[in-house]
Amino acid sequence: MSHEFVEGFFSNNEPAWHGLGKVLPVGIWPGKEEAMKLAGHNWKVVEHSAFTDIGGVKVDLKDWKALFKDSGEVLSVVKKTYGVIQNDIPYDLVEAVASEGVKWHCGITLENGKCVIVGYLPEAWTAPGDESPTIPFITALWAHDGSAALQLIRTAIRVVCANTRRMAMEDAGKTGLSVTIRHTTGWRDYIKRAKDALKSARDEFECYKELATELAGIAASQAQVETFLKAFLPMPDLSKCQYSERVERNVFEARGMVQIILDGPTTSDAHRRSAYGLWQAGLEYLQHKRMTRKSYSKLNRSILSEDKAITNLHKLVLDTVR
Repeated sequence: MSHEFVEGFFSNNEPAWHGLGKVLPVGIWPGKEEAMKLAGHNWKVVEHSAFTDIGGVKVDLKDWKALFKDSGEVLSVVKKTYGVIQNDIPYDLVEAVASEGVKWHCGITLENGKCVIVGYLPEAWTAPGDESPTIPFITALWAHDGSAALQLIRTAIRVVCANTRRMAMEDAGKTGLSVTIRHTTGWRDYIKRAKDALKSARDEFECYKELATELAGIAASQAQVETFLKAFLPMPDLSKCQYSERVERNVFEARGMVQIILDGPTTSDAHRRSAYGLWQAGLEYLQHKRMTRKSYSKLNRSILSEDKAITNLHKLVLDTVR
């Protein structure tokens, strides 16, 4: 699949991988109206009756209607029961659940204006002693061609193209952290439910902050680090199977990799020997460093499927340091 990028912007001097779109300087965050303009979302959907020509006779398609941009550009032909959700609605939904205002991280138009998307960056948070902020994204995805509902998802994936859009949707399907509003005539009835669901996602981030703060306050000795590495990346059980020197070497190399992460530049000095540091090093290894034979295996493990090692990591860290 190509990136299908048409136009858009990226804030905080963070360009997309494809190098397209307008990149805004650090600290420059557009307001809603400017964000919609930069993203190519500053237009209205206009509805008209749909007709076809049969043998030179103009025939009214009574069960269908045509959608246009207010500039006159054709979008699609959809059923009469299709409810138009204008481009400003997703922005309003996101603003409604942001307690301290919205920082619009990126907004893009895909597929020649038929599919549009916007991401937002809520207030970032930094764990005690850490040097890098934790950034939860909520992204709105919608289209005007009948191919997709309005979907608001909580994801760590930065959506910048059609490929990352698909990945974010699959991630939301796996975790259930999404709200869907279908293009029906009664779509407005689901707005309050959507706001409540997005607020619960924000509450979940508050729980993450509590967890991270707890771990940041627990020291870990080098002996506890070594205990953690043995439990996190254990040797196979000799009572159940035999393993080669190569397997043993791979386990030692993996443990060494986690130790390098813990002592490396991605871990702040304050957490090289803390429970929070162990947790973050374990997550970085599982999501980015773990050996895979094929590239799609890494994608599947980090995005598309539930990983028990990640789920159990927090408990393993606490069991080690307490």
